[in-house]
Amino acid sequence: VSQKVVELGVKHVFMVTGGGAMHLNHSFGTNKKLECIFNHHEQACTIGAEAYYRLNNDLPLVNVTSGPGGTNAITGVYGAFVDSIGRVIILFKPNSIEGKLAKEFKEFKDKAKKGKK
Repeated sequence: VSQKVVELGVKHVFMVTGGGAMHLNHSFGTNKKLECIFNHHEQACTIGAEAYYRLNNDLPLVNVTSGPGGTNAITGVYGAFVDSIGRVIILFKPNSIEGKLAKEFKEFKDKAKKGKK
């Protein structure tokens, strides 16, 4: 998964480690082409990703665990939506992401790039 994210142009991952996302945390953290920015809570991840996008015009990735991690990220998701700020957020629920990630990520990235001016 981390290699596919790199192939699609992501350079920075904002994350909080958690049980449901532990395998992805490890995958992103050990990929030498990704810089991981670890935060104390999910809101900081989404807000940091927004600032990153605004400053660099590059699509960041937010990786949080399922359950409460996902609901804690909602404020940042809403902020990105209303301000048309690009970012990809992965809420990892084991066994639900395989086969879908690359297609959905590419579609999201294409839509975000079209929205840039």
